[in-house]
Amino acid sequence: MPGLPPFGQAMGIVDGYPRSGNTFAAEVCQFVLKRCYDKSFQEAFIHHFHEDIIADIALAYRLPSLFLIRDPREAIVSCCLYRLSEEGLTNDSSGLAEAAQGSVLACKYLIEKESLKYRLLYSKLDAYWSHIGDVSSLLFFESFSNNPLLIVESLIKCLNLSRARLDGDLKLIELLSTPEYFLRLISSNALKLKKPLHQVSAPRHAGNVELKTSLKKIANEVPAYLQSVELYDDLKGAYHLT
Repeated sequence: MPGLPPFGQAMGIVDGYPRSGNTFAAEVCQFVLKRCYDKSFQEAFIHHFHEDIIADIALAYRLPSLFLIRDPREAIVSCCLYRLSEEGLTNDSSGLAEAAQGSVLACKYLIEKESLKYRLLYSKLDAYWSHIGDVSSLLFFESFSNNPLLIVESLIKCLNLSRARLDGDLKLIELLSTPEYFLRLISSNALKLKKPLHQVSAPRHAGNVELKTSLKKIANEVPAYLQSVELYDDLKGAYHLT
């Protein structure tokens, strides 16, 4: 992917399934690394891969990694909403809802495809964790999206950075206590790119409620989606994600 460092030269990985706070986590890491450690996130980190191969890369190169995970009941449905808009059905959210309701088979195919991607990524991470867990962290979306400091604490631990630089910056600690500053950065970038609302990569963005409700109803009839939910619940318990 353009703009990413060669795997062997990368400082680390920040990645997860799409719509799991990837842009939010990257924004936080970029801000802190530049401010406290004079390091460039964009030049040194692999991010936004969104594919199971990222687990293979983490294992092969033993890269310090922050892996992001979100409940598939939100992540997969949100990703399908994004894919529907990408495919040009319409940029109008009510039109998307109408399209979803009128093409149940197509939506089921999309949900199954995305569910398989979700399961493959996190199944691999679970299988590899005994080999990469000492240099990696698994971050739960519902926690870090409300408390960016969790991202930074994991980043410092995985990269073995000095915590004193962070603790000495009281203004930064204040900014990291809530997500608001970083949400504004993301929203500002989205406006510059003229993205439609349902494509904004902000953790708190609710998207179109009507369409999400329609997609969730359809998803509950897709076995691969239900298996993704089961996997997530198992991982949440196994890794004590709260």
